[in-house]
Parts: sequence; structure tokens; C-alpha cells
Amino acid sequence: CGSYFNGHKEDFPSVPYSYLDFNDGKCKSGSGNIENYHDIYQVRDCRLEDLLDLALEKDYVRGKLADYLNKLIDLGVAGFRVDACKHMWPGDLNNVYGRLKTLNTK
Repeated sequence: CGSYFNGHKEDFPSVPYSYLDFNDGKCKSGSGNIENYHDIYQVRDCRLEDLLDLALEKDYVRGKLADYLNKLIDLGVAGFRVDACKHMWPGDLNNVYGRLKTLNTK
């Protein structure tokens, strides 16, 4: 059950996401991970503990994320908890939020 993906190759065909949809090229640390938590660019553009980091500044990535969240809203979800916001640029989050349908809070 589920769908196939290869995280090492950044290949997620069911979305689809590819290596082009991650922040690897933006990170300026030697390891690709956050090495300096006082550097906001590392905090927001590098991997956290080797976890893949989606490039939320890309319209395609924003659209795929918003489409998924809107499907959840259509199913009746009335809210979301966004974890690790400090690792995302506020403008990118605002762009995704602006694409969402109105939540059903009744």
C-alpha cells in the first residue's frame, strides 16, 4: 500500500517532486545541514538533521502543497498545525496560506 519514493534520489513520483524541488543548491553550509542557528539563511535554506527541505519559494512546490491542504479542507479538516515554521520563509508560508480554501469551523 502507499506509493513508491526514493528519498536518497529526491524522487517522489506520486506528487511528483524531483531533485529540482528541494533547497540543496541554496544551502551555503559545508554539510548541507544547519550548522549555525544564528544564520537565518542556514536555518531556512538548509536541511534540518539531514531531512529533505522543500523549496517553498518555487511556485510549483507552493501549488502542490496548497492542493494537498485544500483536499484535506474538502474532507472537513478545520485547521492545521504548521511545525517548524522558523525553518520556512514567512513570505513563502503566506503565499501557500493565501491559496487555501476557507476552513469549515462549524
